[in-house]
Amino acid sequence: MHEFKSIKENGADPQLFIEAEEEKAELERNRLEAEITQQMFTLKTMVDLYLNG
Repeated sequence: MHEFKSIKENGADPQLFIEAEEEKAELERNRLEAEITQQMFTLKTMVDLYLNG
């Protein structure tokens, strides 16, 4: 909660801080989803090569 107090003390709008944190979280989710998709594709390729190669 100290961060919110500091934001208010500095005159910043806490809502902007919250929105920025939400945007960072969404970007991280998107990055993780892309990484998982890549790993699944790699795994599928390895299994296909093992079974058919």
